[in-house]
This record gives sequence, C-alpha cells and structure tokens, in this order.
Amino acid sequence: MKDLAEEIRRARVLVLDDNPVNVALLQDMLDDDGYRDVTGMTDPAAAVAQFAETPFDLVLCDIRMPVMDGHEVVRRLRDILGADTFLPVIIMTAQTDIETRLRALEAGVRDFITKPFDRAETLYRIRNALEVEVLWRDRRETAARLERLVDRRTAELRAREAHLSGVMDHAVEVIITADGDGLIHDFNPAAEQTLHMTAAEARGKPLSTFLGEGWSPRLGALETMARRSDGSIFPLEASLGSMEIAGAPWYILIGRDVTKRKLAEEEMAFLARHDPITELPNRTALIARLRTMIEEGRGGLALYVAVQRLRRIGDTLGHAVAEKVLRAAGERLEETTGGHGVVGAWGAADFLVLCENIEGVCDYCADSGQKLAAALREALEEPFHVDGNELVLDCRIGVSHFPEHGRIPARVVQRAGLAVFAGRARGDAGVTVFHPEMEEAIGRRHVLERELRHAVERQQLRLCYQPKIDLATGRVAGMEALVRWQHPDLGLVSPAQFIPVAEDTGLIVAIGDWVMHEACRQTAAWHGAGHEHLVVAVNVSGRQFLVHDLSRRIRTALDAAGLPPDSLEVEITESAVMGDISDAVRMLREWRDMGASVAIDDFGTGYSSLGYLRQLPLSTLKIDQSFVRHLPERRADRAVARTIIDLAQALDLHVVAEGIESEDHAAVLRDLGCHLGQGYLYARPLPAAEFEAFLAGGVAA
Repeated sequence: MKDLAEEIRRARVLVLDDNPVNVALLQDMLDDDGYRDVTGMTDPAAAVAQFAETPFDLVLCDIRMPVMDGHEVVRRLRDILGADTFLPVIIMTAQTDIETRLRALEAGVRDFITKPFDRAETLYRIRNALEVEVLWRDRRETAARLERLVDRRTAELRAREAHLSGVMDHAVEVIITADGDGLIHDFNPAAEQTLHMTAAEARGKPLSTFLGEGWSPRLGALETMARRSDGSIFPLEASLGSMEIAGAPWYILIGRDVTKRKLAEEEMAFLARHDPITELPNRTALIARLRTMIEEGRGGLALYVAVQRLRRIGDTLGHAVAEKVLRAAGERLEETTGGHGVVGAWGAADFLVLCENIEGVCDYCADSGQKLAAALREALEEPFHVDGNELVLDCRIGVSHFPEHGRIPARVVQRAGLAVFAGRARGDAGVTVFHPEMEEAIGRRHVLERELRHAVERQQLRLCYQPKIDLATGRVAGMEALVRWQHPDLGLVSPAQFIPVAEDTGLIVAIGDWVMHEACRQTAAWHGAGHEHLVVAVNVSGRQFLVHDLSRRIRTALDAAGLPPDSLEVEITESAVMGDISDAVRMLREWRDMGASVAIDDFGTGYSSLGYLRQLPLSTLKIDQSFVRHLPERRADRAVARTIIDLAQALDLHVVAEGIESEDHAAVLRDLGCHLGQGYLYARPLPAAEFEAFLAGGVAA
C-alpha cells in the first residue's frame, strides 16, 4: 500500500472552477495533504485543451461554469480519452438534484464533492478515485500483458519448440505444457515456486492435480482456485492455449497467483460500501438498504446524526484521536439501537440510523422517533476516554419518516438532514422532526441564493445612504452606505434575508466589492458638487475580512473613483476583528497607512478585550442601537453609553451612536459627550437622489 500511496501523491490533478477562491482552496488542501502536481484553472476551454495535450490523472470539475459547463467539459474529455477508457473526473457541485447527478454519472463521472467543501470527505473521495484509477490501470495493463505474453509464447512454440525452455525458465508467470491427454510435460521455475513442487515431481501428473477434480481442457482465459502440493488453495488467473507438435495436440497454460490482487479487490469492494474510518456502511450501502425497505413496503425512521466538536478534537489532539472517537461514537450508536436499526457513516462527522418499524419488536417509531433520538444523544454525550483524554461530543439529530416523508431514499435522508439544519436555525434542543414547511423555507433560501448570484451583473443592487449628524452643530458630517436588493420579481429583498445568504455562500465578497466601488464613486461625485467634507462609511463583513487582498481591493475602489482615502471610513464588527488579532492589526494598519479611517461597528455587543482594543489603529467606536433605544429611561443603558464614550475619549477616538429616534435620545447623547449620531430622528437610509435633497435641505430632519 506504500507504493500505491506514493503513486497517488505523484498523480497529476487538475482543479477546474470558474471561482478562483474555490480553486485556491482545493489547491491548498491538496498541497497540505502531500499531492505534488496540482494545477488550478478557471477557464474550461483552456483546461480541455491542456488535457488533450497531456491528460491528467484526475479532474475536479465544477458543474456550473459560464460558457462551458461541467457536463460539456466531461463530454469533451470523454471524446479525448475514448469511450472504453477510464474517465478520471469528480464533479464539484452545490446542486443536489437527482437529474444533474444522473446526467453526470451517465457520462462516466467517478464521484461527487458537495460544496461547501468538507476537508476530510473531499480528501477521501479524491484518494478513493485515484486508487480506483491506479488499480484499474494496473489490471488493464496486466491483462494486456498476459494476452500479449500468451500470443507470443504460442507463436514461439509453433515456430521453434527449442526456444520454449529458455522462455519458461525466465518467465515470472506460471507456464505449464501438457500433452493431449492433459498430462504435464514442462513445468517452469515459476510454477515450481507457485505450486510447491519440482518439475520432476510434476511431470506426468494430470493438470487436474492443480486445477481441481473434474477439470477439463477449455481454451481461453480461466480463473480458478488452484491447489498446491501441500493442499493449500489460491486464486489462479491463467490462459490456456493449444498447439501442435509433430502432429500431436499440446496444451500450454500461462498464469499467475492473483492472491494480492484479489485481496485488493476485496478491500476495494469493502470500501465501496463501508466507511474506511468507522467500517460502518457508507452512503452507497445505506441508500441501497433504505431503497429495499421502501420497495418492500416497510416503514420506519431515518435519523441524521450530526456530531459536533469532533473537528475541534482533531485540531487540538490530532486526527488520529478524532478518528478513534468517531469509531467509538459509531459503536455506541450501534449498541444503542440494540440490533433493531442500521447505523452507517454519512459524512466526515455525520451518521445515519435507519430503524424499521416492527410492531412488537421495535417501538422507536411510535413517538415519531423522539425516544430513539434521545437515546442516541444520551449515548454520544457520555464522555469518551481516548488515549488518556476525556472527550465530550454533542450532536443534533434530524428525523424523517419513510414512506411518509418520501419514497426516494436520497430524499428521505435529505429531509432528515434538513431537519438538523432547521433545528439549528430555530435553536431546538437537539432533536427535530422534519416538517414540509422546512423544505419550503429552504426552497425560498435556494431561490435567494440562485438569484443573488446574478444580482451584481444584472444591476439589481442599490445603495442607500443614512446621514451622520454632528450632534453639537446639526451639520451633516457624512453617511453610512447601506446595500439594498431590488429584484424584478421578488421586490425589495430585506438585507436581513439576503446578507446571511451572501455570507454563507461567499457571495458577500463580490457584493462587498460592488458596494465599495459604488460608495466611493458616489461620494466622489458629491465632493465634486461642493460637499468635500463628506466621509462615507462602508461596512466590511467578517467573510470579506478573511480575503487576503482586501486592502488592495479597497485601494482599487478609491483609485477608480478618485476619492481621497481620508473620505472613507471602513466599518467592521468586533467579532471579525477578534478572530485573529495579529492579522487584524496588520490589515487595519494597512488601511490607516493608505489614509482611510476604521470604525468598530455595534461596539459593546461583542467580546473584545480592552488590551487588544488598544493595539488596533481605530478612529471611531459605534454605540449599538440596543444601548440607545432606552437611554432616557434606563440608567443601565446610560451607564453603558457613558462608559463607551469615556473609553473612546481616553483612546482619542470618535463616537457614533446608532438608532437615534427621538430628541430625548439626542439630548442624552449630547450631554454624555457623543460626537456623531444617526437614526430615524434625522433620516432613514436614503437613495442617492433623496440624500442629495437632504443635503440641500429638501428633506426635513
């Protein structure tokens, strides 16, 4: 297996995705795992051309790409390789519909990797695909070599019988000749070594001595359990040919002991239906079992068990410990079902439990699966003792019923998993039973995600600007740019709906770029109209903050608009900054050095320490509206606001209060020494034209 592992690490791998972030992510993942020859490309046509010039051992291909989608790429690769050749393609997709997957499988695709990527699952699938390709290639080459060898040996025997002895002595395959009655005549050294008998001892014995009683000569390829002289048996793969010597018929058998290959095939067959870590049934086996239950009219439960905290164990104690915990978790689940259910591995840290509703034997289904789910949770929450460590897991369980929640196995499992997702979103205690409304909600989210991918290019995004008012003078000091989505069919989509989707999918990066460019462009236009004092505040999300070239993107937006950097304030939340304080300090210093200012948004709601706060090159703290809403009547909120303002003064920072809705709010904040404020007292977020009117005094404060 060491040679196989080394060959896999040397494999040429192509990552093809029109999203360069996904390409970089997979390249880094494969590099970290020891792969030495990984190529990343975003242009499908160029990738196909390069494959035609020098084929890759494996292609990781996105299914949805502009100009040429993944299906067309697969078709072209198949044309290059030929219909009977192994197609080394794994599809990467966030789509789970059966039609897309069946279409890819019919084209010869090996496997799927689901977005967003799970590191362990992705690496296992890549490694499994490469192992199958290596073994397929080895078997093909072996078969071809054997066939060529048989042809060559047969031709040589017919032409020159005198040469047979030399060929047989040096062949690594078993070579035996026998007369027309099947009695052994020649027995080469490889046969002696394989069958544990000398040529002298074998001569004159019938071939059936080694090939089994009742064996009769049959020309062509054969595979049988051969017998050694000591009675032990082994798998023999051979080819039997005929020839004529001096007018008499003769047989020649050429073969090899394929014990190692058979063991490898058995291991592959096991891995094809079992998880390599837990040795539990895998997705393929679970789907087959569930299909059988449904087709035979047997109802029951599918419980999707999503294990939590396992990744943290792997990060802190190593993957070996995490794998031991995962195996132990699978064993506990099997013990808990008491033989009444099928426990399998569904993902890197997810299990699936299938429980048939058998009256009088298993009553788990009687309460919609709550009893079984509670028992499974209790089993997993008991501490695990591994390598001297006491480790605790948590889990969430989603339950679906079959056939009530579907007659298609994949859909039954999907709905159990959807129940996990919905339960997490709703804050359930840990067990959630599927309800059709959950699917409707995820359907709405899918529509939002699909349409949001095109919102920028279709020019559906708009910016509104909420004025920031100098509380002492009433003068407009600047504005905060806030993105809105005006969809032609969905109408005005609330940021509360689409921003979380953008964060989860990574679309927030492209949206954030558009917001930064548009805000800088509009502010530069207002400067040109005589409002040079305006400073625009632009929010940067936590996901954007992780982009390595964010500073370059901000500089590009400023340069494209011709806006002075000191007219831009970048707003970021406490939680994003505190994720990696050293990296945050570096990036914020880059913004300060280019001339932009930095504000901490929603200050007081996060978890920043004052020690870290002193290290950050900030200019502004924003008091969250939750502390402003009840300022006039709540002493505690006034104390919080006063503390933030005093802290800002001590650190020489400006303070902006959000959510000012009344003159009482403004009066308290002025008394506390707050510099700037924004809120409905002055104006809601305004489209650009209305903001201009506000500046000109056309909108009442």
